[in-house]
Amino acid sequence: MDWVVVPARDEEARIAACLGALSAQPEARAGRLGVVVVLDGCRDRTAAEVTAAARRSALRVVTTEGPGAGPGPARRHGMSVARELADPRTRLLLSTDADTRVAPDWVGVQRRAVRERGAQAIGGRILLDPVEAALLADGVVAARTAAAVGRLAAVRRHAPEAEHHHFSGGSLSITPVAYDLVGGIPAVTTLEDEALERELRRAGIAIHYLEAVRVVTSARTDGRARLGLSDALAAWERERAVALP
Repeated sequence: MDWVVVPARDEEARIAACLGALSAQPEARAGRLGVVVVLDGCRDRTAAEVTAAARRSALRVVTTEGPGAGPGPARRHGMSVARELADPRTRLLLSTDADTRVAPDWVGVQRRAVRERGAQAIGGRILLDPVEAALLADGVVAARTAAAVGRLAAVRRHAPEAEHHHFSGGSLSITPVAYDLVGGIPAVTTLEDEALERELRRAGIAIHYLEAVRVVTSARTDGRARLGLSDALAAWERERAVALP
């Protein structure tokens, strides 16, 4: 069974959609996919929403209390739990975010990359929710797109065949062997995905940045992760406001 880690803090409005997308994976319907939801200091009804979603789902859902110290420690804790739950048939430990919906073939495409390409670590493409993105200030989406050009160039210095630049908690996966080799998610408060990316490179483990691995994530500007996507979108909105005459 493969395991997906989902850190969640006060996500009562979004966690059901996240789990619903995971439940729609063929692997879930076949009983080969589990989810570890890290309830990280929630003050709302996130836990109740997870319980309700689990009842409707073929997923095996495990909940665990996070340390309440931010997304980095929460994801690190969740991946540690997932590693303990892994069995000899586990091909991947995956992660997404509670405000994110994975594509219907999200798990299958990554398992195929492991089988056919020998992938040990995979980054998926992060797309903004089009409805929410339309509510952002003019120029914000264009600014994100422009920034992606430079980031892709930087990534291709390490991974010339990269199809995009994302290696984000919203869509990443790693084999148990690679996870053990780098010692799991680094112990940082935030930007744990970037820290893991660096550790994988140091260990000589190639990251596959695959266009076919896709998720849709919230375009909100009041997110839960400091220095995450929401902060970046908010910063671009402020820049646009200052630029206005």
